[in-house]
Amino acid sequence: MPINYALFIMENNELEHEISSFYNELINSKKEYLQLFSRLQIQIEGWFRGGTNELF
Repeated sequence: MPINYALFIMENNELEHEISSFYNELINSKKEYLQLFSRLQIQIEGWFRGGTNELF
């Protein structure tokens, strides 16, 4: 296998790893925001039903 091709494969694998890490972080942050908005929605629904004034 020529050295240039091997370098290309290594760089490609590194790029794939970086992209994968980026998307994993993005997905995890989206999950955190969805959990936060879900708790906020539950709190707001409680306010409209005459529930507690506690936040979360």
